[in-house]
Amino acid sequence: WDDKCYSIAECYKLLINATTQTADAWAPRMWNNFNIPKTNFTMWLISKNRLPICDRISRYSQISDTQCAICDQQLDSIQHLFNECYYTKKLREEVDTWLYDPDIKALRMKKKKIISTVLVNMNYDIWRVRNKAYHDKCVDGIPQILKCMKAKTKRRIMSLIFVTPDGGDDGRWLEAIEFLRTF
Repeated sequence: WDDKCYSIAECYKLLINATTQTADAWAPRMWNNFNIPKTNFTMWLISKNRLPICDRISRYSQISDTQCAICDQQLDSIQHLFNECYYTKKLREEVDTWLYDPDIKALRMKKKKIISTVLVNMNYDIWRVRNKAYHDKCVDGIPQILKCMKAKTKRRIMSLIFVTPDGGDDGRWLEAIEFLRTF
């Protein structure tokens, strides 16, 4: 600190800049019109490390069990839930297999937005599964979650592709139908 004067405001700005850089990396994925708003909000909470998860709650309140509700092997944290939990890893493998199917890879229509939507939906569904495991003590199967993700993505894409703001035909309906057959 030497002999310079530092203010709390300057320190706060440094801290805010450090945390917003991480969130900014996720911004293009989160704020994409193909995403469902509630999945955007969950993704925003993940990027800000603000989900009400046991490791955060235990800092302010006494919790008897802070283990992951899905695997019961590690501390229930955002890092563990979205990166290290066996359930997440297995779901990610299934999603990768589905997304990198040759039919989807050949798709020209807004492929990045669609993949981004699927990944944001996946994180939302992981959070939903975690909450169900925490509160109801049961974990949904990966095939069930994958089916739900495909259906949500399909509905969202259909709602955006077939109707444009002026109400006319988007002109990409053939390509969209080919894409939706892969679901």
